[in-house]
Amino acid sequence: MKLANLLRRRHVRPLALFAAAALATAVMAAPRTPGTGGSAAAAAAPASGSTRIGVANVSRIFNEMQETKELKEKLEARRQELGTQEKDKRANIKDMEDKLRNLKPDHPQYKEEIEKLDKAMAELDSWGKVIRLEAERDQKLTMRTLFEKIKRAVGDVAREQGYDLIIADQGGEFPNIEQVNFDQLRGYINQQNVLYSTKGADVSDAVLTLLDANYAKGKASK
Repeated sequence: MKLANLLRRRHVRPLALFAAAALATAVMAAPRTPGTGGSAAAAAAPASGSTRIGVANVSRIFNEMQETKELKEKLEARRQELGTQEKDKRANIKDMEDKLRNLKPDHPQYKEEIEKLDKAMAELDSWGKVIRLEAERDQKLTMRTLFEKIKRAVGDVAREQGYDLIIADQGGEFPNIEQVNFDQLRGYINQQNVLYSTKGADVSDAVLTLLDANYAKGKASK
């Protein structure tokens, strides 16, 4: 088999960079970031003896809480570190390929060099897959942990302010109908679980304040 075909056969996709990007971004994925003004929710009912209902913008809380912001910084640093590692591994492989191009198949070192190249390519592929699996696992664990913290904080705020029920506000700006198809538009409409609220019914700011205070206390105690 010609050397050019051998080298093409050994080309691998940049799994590590893909995984690193997923690590830095996929873990931050939250429901669509909603607009800030007067979108959906249930109105609070202040009358005595009635059920008092509030709303919380989970996507906004998730993206604006201090713990998330610091996590993004750490993940970006990790992404750059992994990118540097992959760049070094690929540079090493290129050196091997260049060396191999200067050898004829009947050269005494040819078999040894091509085996080294095979091993290096396999290790790069395996390394990338491991990084991707670790990123996906970290993403799920982080999302679950942060959501549980948000849920507890919502409960604390609701009890303190006398709410009986807090509904997740998943509103947002109406999409440009020229940029979405019918099914996407219908999906957006179906996600609107509340259609009106007063500003006073939104507890998102109070939840953010509590989450950031708890996070600061946790860091100070370490």
